Amino acid sequence: MRLGIRAQAVWIDKGDILTLVKGVDGVSLVRVRPNFEMEEVYKFGGSKGFMLARAGDMWLASVDNLLYSSRDLAEWRPALRLAEGNFIWHVSETPEGVLAQEYGERPTWIYIGDGYRWSPLFSNVDVDLRSRHFHYVAWNPHRGVAYATLGDGNLVRAISFTGRRWRAIYRGPWQFVPVVALEDKVVFGFDSGIAKGGVGVYYPERGAWEFLFLRWRGGGNVKSVQMSELKMFKGMWIGAFGTPQAVAVSQNLEEWGLLHLEGVSPEFNHAMGLAVGDDFVCVSTGKSLLVFSEDYVKRALSQGPVIKRYRAWFDRLRGFLFVAKRAIRGA
Repeated sequence: MRLGIRAQAVWIDKGDILTLVKGVDGVSLVRVRPNFEMEEVYKFGGSKGFMLARAGDMWLASVDNLLYSSRDLAEWRPALRLAEGNFIWHVSETPEGVLAQEYGERPTWIYIGDGYRWSPLFSNVDVDLRSRHFHYVAWNPHRGVAYATLGDGNLVRAISFTGRRWRAIYRGPWQFVPVVALEDKVVFGFDSGIAKGGVGVYYPERGAWEFLFLRWRGGGNVKSVQMSELKMFKGMWIGAFGTPQAVAVSQNLEEWGLLHLEGVSPEFNHAMGLAVGDDFVCVSTGKSLLVFSEDYVKRALSQGPVIKRYRAWFDRLRGFLFVAKRAIRGA
């Protein structure tokens, strides 16, 4: 099912879909019922919505450079103001509070708060002077630590942290956005300008990494697949890609069937958001709202892969040169 509303972020609330929608007079919070009836819940104004989430008893919404908070969806107030052009892209709930990840021009910060009050923990520049911004933040309940990814053009790509204390867990050429923490491993989705695409699998117990390199096989002049979001659904992996603007499903992270192709623009689309319910998946694309049933997702697995694993020998060489060049410069 495709709804022709300009959905920019999504969340699932007891079977309903909540989405930030760009209209002629700004961004609104819209509720979509299971019968696809729509109701405007709140009007934010502004120009772009970037994130919508529930954390504990708080609702959070990122619109332009403001992070809004609410307890009941009816009344919202701005709780965190960022530099013009920056925005909160992802949040993650922890026992100590909610982590919020800033994206934009440096310095960007990891914040912790209760919804209405926020404090900065550390910036991307604290982690790596060459980095431009943070990409993602995720809590690992199995190990009691959080993870953050960052870029661009730097060597420290992923960190683990508790409070203000962080440590680099990956220095290298491959860049990530989404993070999914499982009991025995942590999966990082590629957002790389060097490799055509892929996932990194981190094994915290051993401190070891495994990289699966992926490339687009679905036609068109697509040079790379850059992941925007990654979730598990009924034992399957669902990936939303910023470029090309696609949604795909995989059982093994190595071959991906196509759920939807919105476009093949090389410009990364930050609105490619993803949420999973009990028996359906919904996706925001910036142009539409997509809803996939469990049966539809399963059928996509049998239609042949549009994204497949490749050996990436040339890209591995490029990655080695990338690291060597920065080592020579003292990065």
